[in-house]
Amino acid sequence: MTSIVMGDLLRLLAVDGPVIGVGTLVALAWLIVRLESTRTENAAAHAVITKNIERVQEQLTKDIEGGRQDVRELKKDVRMLTAHLLGTKGPVG
Repeated sequence: MTSIVMGDLLRLLAVDGPVIGVGTLVALAWLIVRLESTRTENAAAHAVITKNIERVQEQLTKDIEGGRQDVRELKKDVRMLTAHLLGTKGPVG
């Protein structure tokens, strides 16, 4: 559809076109509408991207905190195993 509109627009703006003044006004109106449409689409895309980034940041924060908890539990397990091994007197038998 854009190519049809652009073709009509170019025909109106041509030197031998029907009405140069009206053609220029139509072209200007089309350009304004298109720019506003593009601005609206960009604003919507920006909002979606921002929301996705916030979601990723939240998930990353949760993953990092979960990793810290895993490290704390691993350290606790190592301490318990070390204490157990140091507390034994050697092989029985």
